[in-house]
Amino acid sequence: MLTFLLSLLGIALVLFTLLDVFKTVFVIGGGAGPQSSFIADRTWRLALRLHVLGSQRSHSAMRSAGPLIVLLILLAWTAELVLGWALLFPASAFEEPASLTFADRVLFATTAVIGRAGNAPALAIDGDGWETLHSVAGLTGVFILSVGIAYVLPILSAVAHKRSIAAKIHTLGDGVADMLELGRTPGGSSFELHLVALVDRIVLTAERHRARSAALRTRPSPTGSPGRPVGISPRSRCCR
Repeated sequence: MLTFLLSLLGIALVLFTLLDVFKTVFVIGGGAGPQSSFIADRTWRLALRLHVLGSQRSHSAMRSAGPLIVLLILLAWTAELVLGWALLFPASAFEEPASLTFADRVLFATTAVIGRAGNAPALAIDGDGWETLHSVAGLTGVFILSVGIAYVLPILSAVAHKRSIAAKIHTLGDGVADMLELGRTPGGSSFELHLVALVDRIVLTAERHRARSAALRTRPSPTGSPGRPVGISPRSRCCR
């Protein structure tokens, strides 16, 4: 009975992980999955709590929060798949169940999801049905690896695009007041064209931020407020 319950727990854990991956990576505009949102929110709040206003070193360290969130999400997905498959495969699925420990099953699940390393001995599976399930476990590992790469690359592109917009806006003025003052000058007609040209890029940045909201964390504002993309700042009010 206990073995059956552990197998059900393993199935639930694998399905929950795949659901979180699907919602985080493939659902656009709906936010990340429940687990990914939790990891991103807690990590970001912890980073803000440790942030020291006015400290350049702390301000620079905050830039690592975004990559750390992505890394933690990918590690959580991988660890849950390994644990789920370790629970799903009972000791009776192997040829020598008597000498098998849970650590051996975790090692077996790790090699199934990630792959064998070096000369690590492979456990022999007893039965064609379990061999098929072993192949499915390997497919989930390939899926996580492929999705992880597909998840990270757009984030890097979005961050680079966001920073380019921030740099462009900064060249138009140091603040909203400076930008409005420049717009009122007699020679400020070309200034309006710059603002109009930025509208599409800012909208695209906002949509990318919504699509990858769990990972596109930015450095804090001078007041320490979280979650605002660098390119979407109060200065964008000049574009209205």
